[in-house]
Amino acid sequence: HQQAQQTQTRNEVLASLSSLAQAVVAWKPTFVWLKFRHATLLEALRQYWKYQATTLPAGIEALLSYINITDEWSQGPPAATTTTTSNDPNNNKKSGFSGEIVGLKKKSGVALVSIGKAVPHQLVHGLQELSARCSTLLSSPLVLPMNQMHLYEFLSCVATAVEEPVSRSNFIGNVLSHSLNSLESAQHALVSMDSFLKFMGVLDPNLVAEPNHVKRVTHEFQNLFSAFNQLLSVGKRCNEA
Repeated sequence: HQQAQQTQTRNEVLASLSSLAQAVVAWKPTFVWLKFRHATLLEALRQYWKYQATTLPAGIEALLSYINITDEWSQGPPAATTTTTSNDPNNNKKSGFSGEIVGLKKKSGVALVSIGKAVPHQLVHGLQELSARCSTLLSSPLVLPMNQMHLYEFLSCVATAVEEPVSRSNFIGNVLSHSLNSLESAQHALVSMDSFLKFMGVLDPNLVAEPNHVKRVTHEFQNLFSAFNQLLSVGKRCNEA
């Protein structure tokens, strides 16, 4: 009798958790602060998804959409070249996003990484679609540099669960293709110290104070060292695995 009661209780709990997970994933909040709460609830489902991953793909898609969200309270990013990852509140203006949207994007990225660490084995099944979706986001002007790092770390977590060596190698190669392309395009800047100084635009005093030149150099410098950071992040995660 006790065993039957335990089985009944377990089944009731599982049914309740399933209904809760479906309700959380299906929720489509309109307001930014509710989307932030939604991202928080999705992150909490990672423990449930270890055992039942039916709603996991939809949950991941919701977080990816928040990372790529436009800003209803701002004019959107004036240019990808001015986006910054600094914690300085004034830098929200430089990124073209309001503080609320930056907070949502950051929370969604952190939630994505947290889920990737908890259930990488559950994400392997849709590997190709996931890789293609993230590759599209990495080239989006709406994705902040900090979210690019979140995406790379998330994909690195998934890569650790790929057991077949060739598939794992191909997946990691696809993940890093954007970073490798950035480094290849900046190869000329890394040949020598003079080349690097020229790349930084500090050899010509007349250009140092020219706004468009400074913006371009800042963008190129950010792309170069973001690529190095992304390689480091993926390599570290794979090494730990």
